[in-house]
Amino acid sequence: MSYPKFLPGWETVDQIGKGGFSIVYKIKQTDKSGRDVYSALKVIEIPPDKTLYKRFEIKGYDDATIKRTFKPEVNNIVAKSEIMFKFKGAPNIVNFESHKVVETETGFMVLIKMELLEPLLMYNKRQPLDEGSIVQLGMSI
Repeated sequence: MSYPKFLPGWETVDQIGKGGFSIVYKIKQTDKSGRDVYSALKVIEIPPDKTLYKRFEIKGYDDATIKRTFKPEVNNIVAKSEIMFKFKGAPNIVNFESHKVVETETGFMVLIKMELLEPLLMYNKRQPLDEGSIVQLGMSI
């Protein structure tokens, strides 16, 4: 399967999650020593539905006005991303690496690059958790 390329130097490897407003991809970059480095990339499209942009066009709004309408939502997502950056290195919180806003034909894409983590259910299949481990995990969270 072929995935879109979002960031220069990074290959999109797999789609690992999807929600109402975003898709999360596993991305890979090969460092100077030849080692593969992986991250997660959350792609948020504003507006999430292209038909919303078209509805504004039908009502006679121009591109600049339509994009100004969506810009506060983009700014809100960026502000939340910057808060995530302040928690970098905190236990039990996914590490935020960077973000980028890309203007598209019909709005914006907010790209949030973060630490790639293994989902708990997949970890549990690979290394089953006993009762003590589950209790310890709950207490650490």
